[in-house]
Amino acid sequence: MIGKLKKMVLKALKNVFGYGEWHISPINERQYAIDIVKWIGDFISMGTIVEIGCGIGEIIGNIKGVGISKYGYDINYNNVVAAQFFHKDTHFICGGFESVKNKNIEVLILVNFIHGIEPAELKTIINKLINENRVKYFVIDIVSGKGYRYKHNGSYLLGEKYKRIYKSKNYRAAENGKRWVEIWKEN
Repeated sequence: MIGKLKKMVLKALKNVFGYGEWHISPINERQYAIDIVKWIGDFISMGTIVEIGCGIGEIIGNIKGVGISKYGYDINYNNVVAAQFFHKDTHFICGGFESVKNKNIEVLILVNFIHGIEPAELKTIINKLINENRVKYFVIDIVSGKGYRYKHNGSYLLGEKYKRIYKSKNYRAAENGKRWVEIWKEN
C-alpha cells in the first residue's frame, strides 16, 4: 500500500517539480535499486557515498547510516530540487561527472543513465573520476534488451584498476530486457 501511495504522490508532484515520467516509479517498484541500498547498508558503515545521475534521489536518499555522508548529482535542476524536497538528509548538487572532484568516496553509484553513453566515452569519464578522486567501490548496472542504447561491460570499464566482487541475479528491465547490478572494489 505504501508503494501505491508513494507512486500517487510522485505522480502528483511531477508537474510541481517538473521531473520526468521515469521518476514516478518509486524505489519499491525497482528491486535492483532496493538491493543496492541494502548492500550499501549491510557493508558500508561510514564514509562518503556518491550517486551521479541520482534523479530525484530514490537510491542515494534511501541509504541510511550514522557515519555516512551522501551526495547526489544530477544535471537536471528540477530533479535536484525534487530530491532535496524528498530526502532532507542528503546533499544534492546540480552537476554531472565534472562536478565530482577531490573526494574520498567509499561508494560511487552509476546506474540507469549510463546506458546513454558510448562505452569508450564512459571509460574515459570513469578514468578521469578515478584520477580526480579516491573511489573504493563502484556500483554499476549492466543491461540487455532493446530498451537501452548501449550495453556496458564492467571489465572493460573498470577491470584494469578494480575487481568485481558481486554480480546480482538478473532483474527485469525495459522492453523485456534484463539488468544486473555489479559491485567493483579497488585493487
